[in-house]
Amino acid sequence: MRLLWAFAALALSTAPLTAEGVPAEVTASLARLDADAAKLSSGIRVRVQLDAAQTLAERFSDLAHKYAASALSELKSQAQIDSDPALLFALASVAPQETMALLPHMKPGADSVF
Repeated sequence: MRLLWAFAALALSTAPLTAEGVPAEVTASLARLDADAAKLSSGIRVRVQLDAAQTLAERFSDLAHKYAASALSELKSQAQIDSDPALLFALASVAPQETMALLPHMKPGADSVF
């Protein structure tokens, strides 16, 4: 599930830049994303954060790492992590080493996904 507003925000490459070199529209869109994601359940919030990380990865790697780290933190706070292949592949695409470090925290048999 990709967020259409994220693609539109990233397409605005000629927009005025913030101090970090990120277009102001992207920063504003991400602020809305953060506010909306805070209202979601943990599982859905992790998926939204990973969608954001994947969307941002090519052009704004620092922001992508921020969202990947947030998703990782959320996952690590769970007693045992589900072995949802789509979730794990999305995480591995933006944070491969960190994803492998999650293996000890996963439910038994979840490593078969890898």
